[in-house]
Amino acid sequence: MKRKAGTGIFRKFIVSSSSIQHKILISFIGITVLSLLFFGYISLYLSKKNMEEQISLSKMRNLAVVTEKLDIMIDNIVSLSNIYFGSSELRTLLMSPTASGSYEQKLKKEFVYRMIVNYKYAFTWLDYHVSIFGFNGLEMHSIYEGQVGLSKLASQPWYKEVEQQDGAVYLMRNTSPELASAIGEEHSIAVARMLKDYESGKNIGLLIISVKESFIYNQIKSSIEDYEAIMLTDAAGNILTASNKSLLGANIADRSYYPDENDEQQHFESTQIDGRKQLANYYHMSKTDWNLILFSPYDKLFEKINQVQRNNWFIFIIIICLGLFLSYIISRRLSVPIRSLYVDMNKVEKGDLSIRSDIVSKDEIGFLAFRFNHMVSRIEQLHKELFNQQEQKRRAELEALKSQINTHFLFNTLASIRYMVVTGDSQQADSVIVSLVKLLRKTLSQKSEFVYIQEEMDHLRHYLTIQRARLKDSFEVKWELEEEILHYRALNMLLQPVVENALFHGIEPLKETGKIWIKGYKENDRIVIEIIDNGIGFNHRGEDRNPNHGTGTGLQNIRHRLDMHFGHEGELYLERIEDKYTKATINFPAFRSEKELKPR
Repeated sequence: MKRKAGTGIFRKFIVSSSSIQHKILISFIGITVLSLLFFGYISLYLSKKNMEEQISLSKMRNLAVVTEKLDIMIDNIVSLSNIYFGSSELRTLLMSPTASGSYEQKLKKEFVYRMIVNYKYAFTWLDYHVSIFGFNGLEMHSIYEGQVGLSKLASQPWYKEVEQQDGAVYLMRNTSPELASAIGEEHSIAVARMLKDYESGKNIGLLIISVKESFIYNQIKSSIEDYEAIMLTDAAGNILTASNKSLLGANIADRSYYPDENDEQQHFESTQIDGRKQLANYYHMSKTDWNLILFSPYDKLFEKINQVQRNNWFIFIIIICLGLFLSYIISRRLSVPIRSLYVDMNKVEKGDLSIRSDIVSKDEIGFLAFRFNHMVSRIEQLHKELFNQQEQKRRAELEALKSQINTHFLFNTLASIRYMVVTGDSQQADSVIVSLVKLLRKTLSQKSEFVYIQEEMDHLRHYLTIQRARLKDSFEVKWELEEEILHYRALNMLLQPVVENALFHGIEPLKETGKIWIKGYKENDRIVIEIIDNGIGFNHRGEDRNPNHGTGTGLQNIRHRLDMHFGHEGELYLERIEDKYTKATINFPAFRSEKELKPR
């Protein structure tokens, strides 16, 4: 049964569905190309794996050398701290009152300074900084003449850890900002220990020996290539030094490439960093519990083998091209006309009705091309007729909207202006005349189906100015518009019918002062405009029907225009809020030009 099923799939997708040209290509690829590709891939994969192991072993040897250098550095620092810890002169100096200016104390202080300088020269390869803080107020630095203050260090989190060591060495990073200025760098590694009085066992001071991060990095950079990156972290994952200085002090314990507890102490693996494949080599330093991580880009490591791979691909492409060329010559007479007709059909499917097939022959393919051209011509003719009908309908609807500013509206407005002039309110009369002129100019001269929302809002402001004058300021208007949406476009004469509906059916019958809120904002690439009024509501207006399916000419016209231009993405719906307010919401896709709209 399985063999029959497999054979059926082969016949369906290879034999039945493929063109003649595809069948020739598939046979050629199956016999020659796939075999060559398979053996080439296996050979290349095994070569890369073997080379990867050899490179990793070499990198591990380099990391072992770096580890040895760092261990020697830490051992030298610890040895230095032992010298200071065991110095009787330093202990006597720290136990003496700082106010004492005796000749003996001065001699001991000078001796300690000479000791700091001498040991600085004794370890010439090691760039370090010594800081001694006495509980008696004494403070001495190897290369810093200022004062840091023991109290500032005592507030640091590591200070209690040093005290708990009871004179033993404590290894840490980044002592404090104040001491960093004395060292000369923000980042460093330091050995700290309490100086003690041997007789009483009490702490008498604090010793800190710091090594700059730049010195530590110089010890390891000679073991890596220019294109590689290395970082040294402590046990918690904090970066002590790194090729990328912006990472200093950062914690990478949560990064995918950071080793976890179950990993071997020395191992390698491949990882992705910033979209680039890297070979990561890990080396754990058992003495300090630090980790060395070396990153080597694969494209640099395998540059030569990649060149071989590119050459193989070049040869492979040549073989494919030769095969394609041969199959093309053989199948051209059969497959090219069908392919041409197929391409023409795809173009027509995407909406290009100007396409005509240029196939001229007396066989079945020629007849099919002739019928195809006849069909496309008929579809193009019907499409033009339908487009003209829709365009005429849109213009008629827009003209119908403009005609809503009828003679009755003009008579009432002119009567209101005359009343204002007679009563001496010339300023308001002038404002209403200006609004009326601008309203009529836009209504009678605007031919475009779309306008900027800014223009639509200006038109609405002129209309409301006239209505407020006519209704003797019986309502207030509050605008809440996001600046961003004013540069988008909307349908012309979209909002006036909604506001007019709110005024005449909601505000005008109201006995108290009416209020209208006009809000506009952008949400999820859509323009949302809300018109809210505190009018009498649906039921009081005698509209018992569902307000979102009303038969009012103005609102029905808006719904029809939204559907015509935006389809289901354009909406107008009404709702009653808390039985106090009526809200009309219009939303449609945000667009700046008609080209952004999907064709309807």
